[in-house]
Amino acid sequence: MALNCQAKIRLCNTGEQLKITIIDLKHNHKVVQANMKFYARNRRLDDSAIELIKNYDQHKVPRSIIRNLIMDKKNMKCNTVKDIANVLNKTTLNNSPSQNTAVHDLLNEIKLADPTATLEVNIL
Repeated sequence: MALNCQAKIRLCNTGEQLKITIIDLKHNHKVVQANMKFYARNRRLDDSAIELIKNYDQHKVPRSIIRNLIMDKKNMKCNTVKDIANVLNKTTLNNSPSQNTAVHDLLNEIKLADPTATLEVNIL
């Protein structure tokens, strides 16, 4: 949570076990139990919440409202709007039509901004 915190634990995999190579538990900030609910690992969403997010997004519900609806239904997690965006990005990451649409929209924006621009598209 705090920048430049020196606290760390480093592990080495010996092939049969994990060995602690460095351990430094000194923080340069307060460590408060109440803040743990904001850690990313405690904001993970289950499959039912992910399906709700996708459903609301298909109906063009703003992400801040989706966040509030998910928190009301799941009432134990403190999710952020970025968490909602991450879920939606993961679900469309390998979805060719949405990638194609995004590329098409971007190329149209460039074309409108500079009609004389020459665009080269390399598909890998």
